[in-house]
Amino acid sequence: MSLPDGQMTDLVMHSARQMKKMLLNHMGGVVTWVQSQSQYTNAAKADFAKGADGWLVAYAMAKGRVLVTHEVLASDARRKVPIPNICEPFHIRYVDTFVMLRELGVRFS
Repeated sequence: MSLPDGQMTDLVMHSARQMKKMLLNHMGGVVTWVQSQSQYTNAAKADFAKGADGWLVAYAMAKGRVLVTHEVLASDARRKVPIPNICEPFHIRYVDTFVMLRELGVRFS
């Protein structure tokens, strides 16, 4: 099925607006959760709010994706908010690169 250029542009713009709305909603929840955690320093919270990690988590949450990270769960973290520390309470699956490669069946010869 082919759409005229104007209709295709409208469809793409609508989809982009919907995704933006969904991401902003999830990002708001993630940032609110981080801000409510007393274990993290104010500097860690500010760095998190400025960085990309929150957007990665929000995207994974919005799309039901798995996050790939080298970070590990660190319940005693104070100076940085590790991705797994956010994934756990939001029930987002996360894996490291080696698990991802194994699950994808990647073989190096």
